[in-house]
Amino acid sequence: MSSQFRQTRSRWLMNPRCLFQLLFVFLLTLIACTIAFAQSTTDGAIGGTVYDANGAVVPNATVVVRNNGTNAEQRIATDASGYYRVRALQPATYTVTINSQGFAPYKSENVIVQVGSLTDVSPRLGIAGSAETVSVTAETPEVNTTSADFAPVVDSVQIANLPINGGRWSDFALLTPTVINNGSGFGLISVRGVSVLLNNNTIDGADNNQAFFSEERGRTRAGYSTPKVAVQEFQVNTSNYSSEYGRAAGAVINTVTKSGSNDYHGELYFYDRDNIWGSKNPFVTLTTQTAPGTFTSSVYKPKDWRKMWGLGLGGPLIKNRLFFYFAYDQYRRNFPGTAVVTSPSTFFAAPTGAQLATLSGNLGITTGAAQTLYNNALNNLLGELGPVPRTGDQTIFLPKVDWNITEKNHASFEVNRMRWASPQGIQTQASNTLGIASFGSDYVRDTWGIAKLSTFITNTLANEARYQYGRDFEFEFPQAPTAYEKQFLTNTSSYTNPFGITPDVFFSFNRFDIGTQTFLTRPAFPDEKRNQFADTITWSHGNHNFKFGGDYIHTNDLSQNLRFQFGSYTYTSFENYVSDLTSPNHCTVVPKTGPTLTNQHCYSSFQQAFGPLGFQFNTNEVGFFAQDDWKIHPRLTVNLGLRWDHEMLPSPFSALVNPAIPQTGQLPADKNNFGPRVGFAYDLRGDGKQVLRGGYGIFFGRIINSTIYNALINTGMPSGQASYTFSQTTAGGPTFPQVIPPPANNSSVLPGATGAKPNVQFFDGNFQAPQIHETDLTFQQDFGWNTVMSLSYLGSYGRQLPGFVDTNIQPSTQSLTYSVLGGGPIATPTVTVPLYTARANNSFGALTNIFSGLNSNYQALAVQLNH
Repeated sequence: MSSQFRQTRSRWLMNPRCLFQLLFVFLLTLIACTIAFAQSTTDGAIGGTVYDANGAVVPNATVVVRNNGTNAEQRIATDASGYYRVRALQPATYTVTINSQGFAPYKSENVIVQVGSLTDVSPRLGIAGSAETVSVTAETPEVNTTSADFAPVVDSVQIANLPINGGRWSDFALLTPTVINNGSGFGLISVRGVSVLLNNNTIDGADNNQAFFSEERGRTRAGYSTPKVAVQEFQVNTSNYSSEYGRAAGAVINTVTKSGSNDYHGELYFYDRDNIWGSKNPFVTLTTQTAPGTFTSSVYKPKDWRKMWGLGLGGPLIKNRLFFYFAYDQYRRNFPGTAVVTSPSTFFAAPTGAQLATLSGNLGITTGAAQTLYNNALNNLLGELGPVPRTGDQTIFLPKVDWNITEKNHASFEVNRMRWASPQGIQTQASNTLGIASFGSDYVRDTWGIAKLSTFITNTLANEARYQYGRDFEFEFPQAPTAYEKQFLTNTSSYTNPFGITPDVFFSFNRFDIGTQTFLTRPAFPDEKRNQFADTITWSHGNHNFKFGGDYIHTNDLSQNLRFQFGSYTYTSFENYVSDLTSPNHCTVVPKTGPTLTNQHCYSSFQQAFGPLGFQFNTNEVGFFAQDDWKIHPRLTVNLGLRWDHEMLPSPFSALVNPAIPQTGQLPADKNNFGPRVGFAYDLRGDGKQVLRGGYGIFFGRIINSTIYNALINTGMPSGQASYTFSQTTAGGPTFPQVIPPPANNSSVLPGATGAKPNVQFFDGNFQAPQIHETDLTFQQDFGWNTVMSLSYLGSYGRQLPGFVDTNIQPSTQSLTYSVLGGGPIATPTVTVPLYTARANNSFGALTNIFSGLNSNYQALAVQLNH
């Protein structure tokens, strides 16, 4: 059987002609049936109402909006109510000029436009003959009076000046209420209590996610995937965001990169972050032997420095026509890790009499000889602790070209190339409960390109088309074994490991690992290629601003990762490890039921996986939306929207469908993901200083590709991947430190494993995509002096969230009682629980059902004061 299954699909949706026919019909249906809420992933807008000196509206006034950097202009006329809106403006600074017969001209210079926001310019025109009114202030809009979004913007000034301990600019999302770091040390964020895997990240309107792990492309072990010098600004949408945004049940982080202009602008930078002045981490310790059988631990501080340097440069290639921007970024980090045990004082404690009695009884030696063996084993393991050299080396190139083809056509092209190498860098925490040769080396190669064409068909009708190709290639490898591991675990005097790689040894009683981590080796994890097509139409008609469109993403994932392929031993006591290390298979096992057994393995469990290293599969995603800003009154805007998302999963691999488990022959086909969104914004006094906003929406997350992958391959079939677990008494278990050679023909069927059975994963027949209901209500007051106070109620209610449950459990006829030593404050110091030890289906181990039946509720009151 081939080690890779290449999935090809000839469905009608893969036919571009059929795809666009469906898009056209569906959009017509949406336009006829719904009015929706409008915003943009890549640009902003300028709008408002033009009044005369007495407050009456001025219809048919000519509004000209000019980009101060590129001199590109757009013209529009106010409608019968004096209202206008100029859309599809890239974030920049603009000059707005308004003229009307019988009135003095008006000019507002340095009007700031932000991504996804409407900047209000609502002037009062003087009578003809009076002086031209000129406003030259450049202030960021402080109060949102036109949409229900809870979506703060982080601009280039904040990105350049606020301190962060590294270059990952998306960390500034933590400035937004309800956004928190998940605390794992890997830089992931949770919004409103929603899983860190249900966010969406876009750059210049293109999807910037990795589908396999549902994280930012490049993931978070690397420094960052895009240089912050190239980021113009980004918006953190946490609720009621535009129906143009999809595939997110958490937040949408919407980023726009910089562009060149008619003037040359550049910056050179160098950042030096060093922990030399920082305090010590009390959990980073060094353990040393002070005397035979005596050990001590002390806190120390390893160095940790980051150096970042580079440049950003933009300017004209042809004035008013063709512009360039180029960013180069170099990132170096030296952050030695420290291999520690969870509790040195207990791990290296002198052996108790009971421990020595067990060891001496196992090996048939005196207590004194047992103590010598015990102490020598502890002393040898000291060499597995201490500093681990660890570095990170990253380079990024980002060239971008903007082209004003004509007054009504604008195109842009950009490429981002990132390379990351981090020897011993898979684990990024300051200390890890791993041996010094167990950290693993990490590598990332990211390349993506985006092409965009914006066309102003008329003054009220515009189209934006986008295409992206991207590749995220990540791979990880183990380190060379230490001298101790070579001598005792890999190539002993009587045994040579068939892989040449040390198995994992896990001391569960103190949570400490040595040897090869169970998830290595990973030659491609993943190698992910993506094509994305998107088209958006914007149409202003009366007091409605419609926007509708769709996008299509094709993702190809190659995953080469066989967990536990090199074997993993677990020990629940150190004396048992020393016993197996000295003379394997001399333990006495007293099972919960049945007779006492002698000459058994001393490890508590052994696990090893077999089968092909990896597989390849495709997913296809399509989404359509329609939306509108409906300005019912100059002070009231109502936002309505509808989005539909569908994720097309691959068909099961025919050779891996298990006839004994029919669920392995089907994957979800969730087609009912319609997400309505409604909101309002009311300017309470009509002066833009006091606003009440609110809204409600339904949002759907993705089914993560790694979950899909596990359901495709973990089916218990010979041509798939299968993991076997052996207890001390399971027939066919290996003798420590041996591992089981792979079966012939790379099969996952393990001959002789009469006791161990393969595990299986499958999707529940009623599985649905994760669903989140979000609601909020915000009161915002502008006090002047650039000071704004906001009071918000924010709610998030998760439905259909994924869960995993083992369904292969025999109803228990036994129980186990736990006693709390000393009683403590517990009223009942004993607890009795059912004891599940048998399988309902003895042909398999765990039969994991992936279902969508979990709920969550999150409510918050957020008070903000911004100055």
